[in-house]
Amino acid sequence: MEKVLLFGSGEFGARVCRYLKNKGITPIAFLDNNESKWGKIVEGVGVISPIDIRKYEYDRVAICVNDTIYEEIYSQLEKELQVEKAKIVHWTYWQRKDFLEYYSRKKVEDPEKKQVIEAIENGDKLRAFNYDFIEKYKDTVSCILDESCGLYYANYNGKKLYLNRKFSSKGAGEKYIESLLIEQDEKSPHRYLDNSFIFEGGVLLDCGAAEGNFSLELVERAEKIILVEADDSWNEALKKTFEPWKEKVVIVNKYIGNKDDDDFVSINTLAKEYDLDFIKMDIEGAEVEALSAATELLESKKNLKLAVCVYHNLEDEEKVREILEPRGYACENTSGYMVFPDNMEQPPRLVHGVLRIKKDE
Repeated sequence: MEKVLLFGSGEFGARVCRYLKNKGITPIAFLDNNESKWGKIVEGVGVISPIDIRKYEYDRVAICVNDTIYEEIYSQLEKELQVEKAKIVHWTYWQRKDFLEYYSRKKVEDPEKKQVIEAIENGDKLRAFNYDFIEKYKDTVSCILDESCGLYYANYNGKKLYLNRKFSSKGAGEKYIESLLIEQDEKSPHRYLDNSFIFEGGVLLDCGAAEGNFSLELVERAEKIILVEADDSWNEALKKTFEPWKEKVVIVNKYIGNKDDDDFVSINTLAKEYDLDFIKMDIEGAEVEALSAATELLESKKNLKLAVCVYHNLEDEEKVREILEPRGYACENTSGYMVFPDNMEQPPRLVHGVLRIKKDE
């Protein structure tokens, strides 16, 4: 059995630990730079100081952190802790092996799929976007600290896009903004709009707004924007970003779901207050549930457009189509394929990124 150490004992590391245990691999220990975590137990595994790595024999050290600080941790392991390069792996190391084993048994005819599989074979990790276009964004973003509020921001298509306080360093902020640019590249499977599927104005509902980059691009064209974001750590940053347009931007700190209470709001309820023209949805796999509860709007509204993420769960695209196509909507995939390794409860597979949806006239 492989002897594995995990660097990073947060929720991300805990998920990797559970995934490995399901494969019959129990990690030896977590390494963590946060001194307050040393000596604690996570998923039945102890947390130690990185310097204590020298006390252990191991085959792999998996870096289980967000990619915004991945290179920093890699450098720490290699240079400070003298870990052999061959033993340092990305947290997707085992998922990549599963992915390649699965597709080695499949007869893949689609040239686009073949291209992605080949890129993963030639790489060392499993990415959401396994395409060359991601490289053009490396080291292209510059974040600036706004000393008046203590938040970092970057120039995003000519407008200031603020980040929340979790981004406490310039470098982490820059990596995050790079990831947003990658998502919306013209070749990206995650791109919401293109030249034939556009936002023509009116009222925009942004479900899962996060930092608000999608709405920021369209703010000058919109009559009204409703930003729905359950993570309240984004509230302050969203207010700063949209301050120049605050008269037409509403922030709703709730989840989009199939009910209405202190934590959730349904699309139908929002549609009673706002005459929605466009809905963007990126809500971590809850898209099907939210749309299932929006049938009143879906059936009554004419000229409604939706851009819905369908990569979080393997069956999401099929289920979204089942809701919308019988109601007269045409659903078109973005080009290309994604992999979503973050959902470790399902096997890593090639999936489409976004469905662009409009009434089939």
